[in-house]
Amino acid sequence: MSTDRAASLAWKRDGSGWRLSAGHRRFGVVSPAKQPGMWQSKKPDGSQSDIANISWSKNAVLTAAERELEFEDRQRRAIDPANCPENGGVSDGSRSPVRGNRRAGIRRPKPGEAAS
Repeated sequence: MSTDRAASLAWKRDGSGWRLSAGHRRFGVVSPAKQPGMWQSKKPDGSQSDIANISWSKNAVLTAAERELEFEDRQRRAIDPANCPENGGVSDGSRSPVRGNRRAGIRRPKPGEAAS
């Protein structure tokens, strides 16, 4: 993952909870649970995680955000035109990499002729 994108992640207060963001992009929210001193993180599908202390809850959100940024970086590198070879093929073009049928001794049957 690129270090500048990981360094731009920051925790900010969001009401009574915490929000992990990078610029205008939000990655996750950690909010207080019903039990005192316990917290829950909001999963990407919108459901709440299990109850944990604030360190564990923030770590779950941070790990998911790092994984998402790493995936995006890999996708971006995979489609980068600089990584694509020229469309020249694998052969140097001097001769065909496939042997002709006549040189291999294979003969096509003529119409009406039984194949052997």
